[in-house]
Amino acid sequence: MQVSIYLDESLIRRVDRRARREKRSRSEVVSELLSEALRQGPRSDRAGRLKALAGSWMDERSPEEIVEDVYARRTSGEGRAELA
Repeated sequence: MQVSIYLDESLIRRVDRRARREKRSRSEVVSELLSEALRQGPRSDRAGRLKALAGSWMDERSPEEIVEDVYARRTSGEGRAELA
């Protein structure tokens, strides 16, 4: 079935970039994105699933050890690659 939809220019550019990157048609990309969004359900459902993850991080270290590790691994930011 063919359906016409109207999208703003910035969204079309994003879809087109993704289509080129994945070597797929614009139609395939839009179809996949819509299917995924419908599979995930309303945003409120996604927020609930995200909240359910709170506190579920499994680690044998204590919170203090985790924080110490995070601080120890920080860098000054030098040598970072620019994001496109």
